[in-house]
Amino acid sequence: MTERRIDEATVYSVPAHVLARRAADETVLLDVETEAYFTLDHVGTRVFDLVRVGSSFGDLIDTIETEYDVPRADLIRDVSSLLSAMCDRGLLVITGA
Repeated sequence: MTERRIDEATVYSVPAHVLARRAADETVLLDVETEAYFTLDHVGTRVFDLVRVGSSFGDLIDTIETEYDVPRADLIRDVSSLLSAMCDRGLLVITGA
């Protein structure tokens, strides 16, 4: 995994070559350039939805924290890990910080 500096102002976006489809409580992402896919559970889907509307990392964490009973430190660690994995696979890009 690539080391990235993420702060509260970091903003992600979904590249044009990535398609997203919901199936029940999951989302399947497909990179049409590489034909690789990535599946998100319901929490990952919520994170992805917040990314798609342009939420900054800080706003994303604040929103998820109000919706799930998870310690903030754990949430920051887990969401950072998810977003980094998605960037590494070309499914997200950092567009602002």
